[in-house]
Amino acid sequence: MRGLNQHILVKVLLFLIAVAILKAFSIKRCPDGPLYTFQSFGKDTITCSIGLNHNMFSKDAGNIGFHYELLKAFGKSFGRSTHISNPSDSSDCWSLLEDGAVDILVVNDTDTVPERFAGKFLKSVPIKGDNVWAVTRENKHLLDEINRWFSYCQSDGLFRRLSHNYFRSYKLDWLINHRDEVKSISPYDDIIRKYSSKVGIDWRLVSAIIYEESQYKMGARSAKSAKGLMQVKSSTAAKYGIDNLYDPESNVKAGTLHFNELLNKYRKEGLDSTNVIKFSLAAYNAGEMWLENRRAFTRKEGLDADDWEIVRKTAVKENSATSIYISNILSTYSTYRTLFDN
Repeated sequence: MRGLNQHILVKVLLFLIAVAILKAFSIKRCPDGPLYTFQSFGKDTITCSIGLNHNMFSKDAGNIGFHYELLKAFGKSFGRSTHISNPSDSSDCWSLLEDGAVDILVVNDTDTVPERFAGKFLKSVPIKGDNVWAVTRENKHLLDEINRWFSYCQSDGLFRRLSHNYFRSYKLDWLINHRDEVKSISPYDDIIRKYSSKVGIDWRLVSAIIYEESQYKMGARSAKSAKGLMQVKSSTAAKYGIDNLYDPESNVKAGTLHFNELLNKYRKEGLDSTNVIKFSLAAYNAGEMWLENRRAFTRKEGLDADDWEIVRKTAVKENSATSIYISNILSTYSTYRTLFDN
């Protein structure tokens, strides 16, 4: 009887040890749901801003999408929604943080904090190079949670997946050389497929447009105020009831709807399928008014204004960039069609 009791005791102890191990494992992984709770954070929404350089050719431009996804995952882990805004310029972002308009500000640790804000902020451990998340000194408890969460997530699949998606090359020659191991064109494949399928456009064509417009850098801004992945202007997005072009999904939705509108316009004119795509791309890049002016000039010259190859020759001195733009997209589209299923 005594031996039986000892046997049962051993089993109970082993069970308790196993539960403790499983519990430790579940806590030390980067959670998909609200496993953690803020004890002193009274808001339902964590407001954030990404104050990195949004110039498409800056070294930080590719980091913006990474931090955007990481911020959303952080909020989800604590059962909070996340609102992520885009500061209009680098000086505004520190004011937003000081005034409490944002709770977390993503910055480059090497950036100089304006003198008037000296000593007012705390920064997280470095994330991917020199990038850090900053909070006010009053929000030290939030910084503690951020650093704790990072330490749990560093070796987690989420962190590795985001790092791979946002820091790998998207160049065509790289995709071709790694065709056996690459499963996606970009981190935005699901969004692109979603809105392309709604209007019946090949998602690989939309991906090719995005590659040419922004190289998949969601924070890209042009000198002409075009924004985001598909470089959409606010006035264009407003036609489709969209006002947040910083959000990748809203941006792709606006750009896809606009491109589809152009496709339908030239289909109704009776153009062949190849010219429908080329004229739509030309209008997307240079504007409908510019294109109609070039077509009117082509007709005046007694030439076929329904053939892009003829129209482009009348416009080559005025806007050769549009011809290059179309050629690049069609070449990229051809490569994507070879590498990825529709």
